[in-house]
Amino acid sequence: MRYIAKVLVLALLFPASSPSTAARGKDDVKLPEELILSDGDIIEVKINGRPTRLEVRPDAFGRLMINPAVAAELGLKPPTRGSRNSTGPGVLGNTGVHKVDFASGPGRKRIFWFNRNVSPVADGVISPASLPYKRVTFRLQPAKEGEKIYNFPLDRKGLFGLGGVGTRIKFLEEKIDIIFSLHRDENLVAAPTGNWLAENFMGAFTGAPKPILVYFDVEIPSRAMTLKQPLAVGELILSKVTVQNGDFGNADEIVDAAELGSAEAAAGDRDEIVVIGKKKKDIKPRLIIGRAALQNCSTLTYDFDKDEIRLSCLGSAI
Repeated sequence: MRYIAKVLVLALLFPASSPSTAARGKDDVKLPEELILSDGDIIEVKINGRPTRLEVRPDAFGRLMINPAVAAELGLKPPTRGSRNSTGPGVLGNTGVHKVDFASGPGRKRIFWFNRNVSPVADGVISPASLPYKRVTFRLQPAKEGEKIYNFPLDRKGLFGLGGVGTRIKFLEEKIDIIFSLHRDENLVAAPTGNWLAENFMGAFTGAPKPILVYFDVEIPSRAMTLKQPLAVGELILSKVTVQNGDFGNADEIVDAAELGSAEAAAGDRDEIVVIGKKKKDIKPRLIIGRAALQNCSTLTYDFDKDEIRLSCLGSAI
């Protein structure tokens, strides 16, 4: 969404090294080996001495963000200059550097807070890339016999990890940014990526329009889409995605399978195009893989020393 893009601009205006980034740049500082997460992926830190619960999300921006009630309780005040910014209709953001104590030790970190919540289950959110550990592992479920480990190159998604921490995989002639999300079930794409998938992987809408929650408890329109030619991400076979409509573009030109009888009929032959408009260039496809696709995976590990993501799975199709 446009106002989320403005949040990224706000973050760029106030760069600050995370504890993990700062520690990696110093030879005399040894990082803790690994943080293992389960049961909601929540850690406790202290912000200016106050115990604060943070939800660790791989799809979070590379900045610590807290809910407005927590900021008010802490009495956080932004710097007097250039600290307040409108991130969209009714959404205002502030930032400041404050003391943050992790289990591994104290430090100072830039914090963002808004007049709307960033987490419904904790006091705030943080990316695993912003934590002071060599590895961050999410335990999804007990391991099963026969699992295989799949390795993906780790990409912090550009400057300061603003788009989430994930990987980049080439499909056809496009490189798709892949981000894992553990707090939503569906696979999610914005409208431009939905159009590209529809055209190149025989996609058609197979669900009625419905609102979907994104950042700041904002709802935007979306529709489910089925791909006749699924995407393979390791052992994850993805044939269903949810397309956000009206945020970074418009997906109204994707064919509705109901109008043609079935998703297969909508997809048709390989030479048949299901997007009516002109082909968009430089769309920078981005796919968020939801938790439902990880139903046969036991662990998801972000290894910042080796710059790789490891996924242990039996395989999945969603």
